[in-house]
Amino acid sequence: MRILGIDPGLTRCGVSILEVEVGTTRKKNVLFCKALTTDKRLPQPARLTYLFDKISGIIDEFQPGIVAIERPFLTTHNPDTGMGTAQVVGLVMVLAQKSKMKIALYTPAEVKLAVTGNGAADKLQIQKAMQRLLKLPDLPKPADAADSLAIALTSVLKPNLDIRLKTFQGGKQGGKGGMTPAQALWAKTLASKNKNGRPM
Repeated sequence: MRILGIDPGLTRCGVSILEVEVGTTRKKNVLFCKALTTDKRLPQPARLTYLFDKISGIIDEFQPGIVAIERPFLTTHNPDTGMGTAQVVGLVMVLAQKSKMKIALYTPAEVKLAVTGNGAADKLQIQKAMQRLLKLPDLPKPADAADSLAIALTSVLKPNLDIRLKTFQGGKQGGKGGMTPAQALWAKTLASKNKNGRPM
């Protein structure tokens, strides 16, 4: 099974391919890990076209069956950045649909929780987690590329994520005290999503 991980962004877009062997060992191999960058001086359609072509080429080369994408949060604080990120998510979803790939969307807190056990983990913690979990010789860089690996790996660790969220909802974090505010908010959001059958 090959998973395409996407940390979406118009200026920097993390892209990775994680291969997971079928069987009890579920050995994981990193086949590709890179941050695609675009020039802010170029027109937005040109930047999106560049990312579309690059990601399309990666899909053609590695033939992943699943794409895992970080779900963007659109805020009024920085609407231009949020809009560009959402557009990248859209183009990746189009490519996935054309290639008949399964699509998984995860929030940043969900990814952090899955790979580190901490929904408020920072960039370095994620890089260290990727190095440890995937047995890499060095820290994956840049951070956008490491994040894309974490997003891909979340698809593999999803059952563990559900268990951790249930633990959080019980008021514990791996037996080491309560949740952070961010973790509590995410647990509440997920519970509402599961109850209503759709994201809030």
